[in-house]
Amino acid sequence: MQRCVQPLQSTTRIAKRAGDDVADLLNLSNVTVRFGGLTALKDISLALPQGSALGLLGPNGAGKTTLFNVIAGAVRPTEGRVVFDGRDITAASSSARSGGGIARTFQITQPFTSLTVRENVMVALTAAGMAMRGAFSAAVEYVGFVGLRAKIDESAASLSTGQRKRLELARALATRPKLLLLDEVTGGVDRPSIPGLVETIRQLHAERDLTLVVVEHHMDFLKALVDRAMFLDRGAHVLSGSFAEVAADPRVRDIYLGDPLELEAADA
Repeated sequence: MQRCVQPLQSTTRIAKRAGDDVADLLNLSNVTVRFGGLTALKDISLALPQGSALGLLGPNGAGKTTLFNVIAGAVRPTEGRVVFDGRDITAASSSARSGGGIARTFQITQPFTSLTVRENVMVALTAAGMAMRGAFSAAVEYVGFVGLRAKIDESAASLSTGQRKRLELARALATRPKLLLLDEVTGGVDRPSIPGLVETIRQLHAERDLTLVVVEHHMDFLKALVDRAMFLDRGAHVLSGSFAEVAADPRVRDIYLGDPLELEAADA
């Protein structure tokens, strides 16, 4: 289904096509973040409907990670509001947001290496309120979905980087989120393994009606996964639109897409 950007005043709206009745799952209104004298985000507003997928683009220091952390609850805005699923969560902690439908993966995976793959997922399930007995069997579903069924009773310490990324995804899914934040999910993953990871995420996006916000430097990964993109520079919103529109903009190509291989992938 094609989607179109429909600006609402100063709000960047990532919306489905006209006529679709889709409620906004996430709204950021005039979000500014300052760290001492440094302004990391400047007056960012966006509206993200349920079931959409947004990629955040920008050079190092653009504010992508700060915006990601504002949504996840790791950073509180200096100004502005964050509303999720109709609730103002501006002051909510990251743990409260996790329990309320927001999950994230981390660029550097953080498995419990002393536990098995199953036990890692069980930790997430029990944290979400499931009894231990139920979590033991329920973990099989999440581990299987990310392609680690054969590793379920092996130590997480034995997993490759790509397998740890999949475990990170399984743990995030175990909290049953409505919004999934993916932070450099291909980082450290060998290139031949990336298409399989893309397909796994596309499948869960479609089957579970997940809303995605993705920070990723692999343009081919983003192109396959997101329907919209938002480009930030120096903490400010520069432009947004379809992935193809944003990737083709000279400012993006000059600042962010300098790798010829990445440009070729984005143009393919």
